[in-house]
Amino acid sequence: MDISLIIPVYNEEGNLRLLYQELKPPMDSLGKEYEIIFVDDGSNDNSPIILDDLAKKDKRVKVIHFDRNYGKTSALSLGFSYAKGDFILTMDADLQYDCRELVRIIQELKDNDVVICSRINRVKADGFIKVLSSKIANYVRNKVLGENFKDVGCPLKGFRKDCVKDLVLYRGFQVFIPSLMNMRGFKIKEIEVETYSRRWGKSKFNIRNRLWKTLIALLVIKWIQKNRLNYKIKNESL
Repeated sequence: MDISLIIPVYNEEGNLRLLYQELKPPMDSLGKEYEIIFVDDGSNDNSPIILDDLAKKDKRVKVIHFDRNYGKTSALSLGFSYAKGDFILTMDADLQYDCRELVRIIQELKDNDVVICSRINRVKADGFIKVLSSKIANYVRNKVLGENFKDVGCPLKGFRKDCVKDLVLYRGFQVFIPSLMNMRGFKIKEIEVETYSRRWGKSKFNIRNRLWKTLIALLVIKWIQKNRLNYKIKNESL
C-alpha cells in the first residue's frame, strides 16, 4: 500500500458522499495504491450508514466504528495503527479544504518526513472568535515549547509511515503532533492552504472545552520535552 488517508468523522452525514466524490480525482491522479480510512467517532446521525455504503461500493474505503464519541485524538491514533500506507495523510470530513492539496502534500513528502498546513483566509470560513483563539493558542504554544509553527491545529497533514508507527497519543494530543515529531528529530515542512466555509453542518469546536484540554496537553508535552532534553544531556555527558 502506498498511501493511507485517515478521516475522523463525527456527525457529518451531509458531507460524506460529496467528500468521497471530491477525493477520488486527486487520489486517482497520483497513480498509487491507496486506502481511505474513515473513523466514525460514535456518530448519532446517518454517518455510519453512509460510510458503510461507501465501503461496499469501493474496496479502497475502510470504516472503523467507535461505540461512542471518544474524540479526534483516539480516532487518529486508531487510524494510524490500521494504516498500511508508506505515506499517511489526515484530514477532517467537513469539506473546508481543497482535496487537491493532498497531492501537494504527497509531493512535499518526497523531501520531508512530515508536512503540516497553516490555514489562510480563515475569518470568513471559521469566524473571528475561532481564528483569534487559534492564533493565541499557537502563540502560547510556540513560546512554551520554543517552536515556530504557524498553525498546528490544521487537520490537513502528511507523514512518512515511520513517523507515526510508534506514536503514542493521549487525549487532546492531536494538535501537538508536530511538536512530538519535532522532538523526535523528523524533518517538518509547513505549507499554506486555503480555508473554505462548511457546506453542511456546524463546527464541533467548543472554545471552553478546547481551552482546558489544550492547556493540560501543553503542560504534559512540555514535561516530555524537558525530560527528553535532560535525558539527552545526561547521556551526552557520560
